[in-house]
Amino acid sequence: MPHADQDWSLLDELELARSALDRWQSLHLEMALRLRRGQRSGLKLLPREDESQCRMGRCLAELRRRHPGDPWVAELCQLHEDFHAFAHATQRMIAAGEAEAAVAALTGLEFEGRRGALTERICALIARAA
Repeated sequence: MPHADQDWSLLDELELARSALDRWQSLHLEMALRLRRGQRSGLKLLPREDESQCRMGRCLAELRRRHPGDPWVAELCQLHEDFHAFAHATQRMIAAGEAEAAVAALTGLEFEGRRGALTERICALIARAA
C-alpha cells in the first residue's frame, strides 16, 4: 500500500479488493461442495488472517490514516469487520465438515447481503474519490 498521496493506486487496490470477494466465495464454495460429495482429499482453506492483513484491511488502514473520522470510511470498516466474521464462521463450518450449512451460507441471502453492502460502499467511495 503506497503511503504517498497516490490516490489512484489506493483506488486500484480497493477495486482489486472488491474482486477478491468473488474469488473468496468461489474457493470456499468449491471446498464445501467437495465436502458434500464426500471428497475430503485436497481440501484447502485460506489461513485465518487478521482482517488488517488482507488487501481491503490494508486499504482501510490507509484510508483511516488519510481521513480520520470520515463516516464513510468508518462504515466501510464496520462492513469489512462483519464480512470477516462471516468468512471465519464459514471456514469453521467447512473445517467441521458441515457441508450443507457452508453451501447454504455461501449461496444464500446473508452472503449476498454482506457482499452487496461492502461492494456498494467500495464503489461509492471510489466514485466519490475519482
